[in-house]
Parts: sequence; structure tokens; C-alpha cells
Amino acid sequence: MQMLDTECAKATMGASFAIVTGGALTLFIAAPPNGTSVWVRVVDEVSDAVFEQEITADLPASTQFPSPWLYMNYGAIAAAVA
Repeated sequence: MQMLDTECAKATMGASFAIVTGGALTLFIAAPPNGTSVWVRVVDEVSDAVFEQEITADLPASTQFPSPWLYMNYGAIAAAVA
């Protein structure tokens, strides 16, 4: 599994984050007010694997309010996961 930033640079989360039927991932995003970084943490609730990354590049201005943009795809037909 991979995570993409705003420039579509990939961060590989490792083999422990394989997608399995019935699996659950929890996403935490922490961004302090007027901070210079954003922390992302993903927890696989089945295997207890954890991925953490600090993002410091391509952050919006501190006066902007970011909103989530979620996208799912398994590499073949995107409509199949919609």
C-alpha cells in the first residue's frame, strides 16, 4: 500500500499493510495550528502494523483550511471500489 502527497510522490507503507477482506485501517492526521509539518499515522487494526510519516513540504498557507480528499483504487477499474 502507498500514500501519495500533493505532488503524487509515493511513500510506501510496507508489506504489512496488505489489503485483506474484512481488514480495517485507521488514519490519524495531526496538524498543529500555524505549524510547519503535518503528521500522518495509519494503523492496521487487524495486524497492529503502524506507519507514521511527517510531511513538511508542499503544505498550504497557515490561513487556508484543508479539507479531506479521499480516493480508492486497486490498480484496475476504479469504479469497482466506488
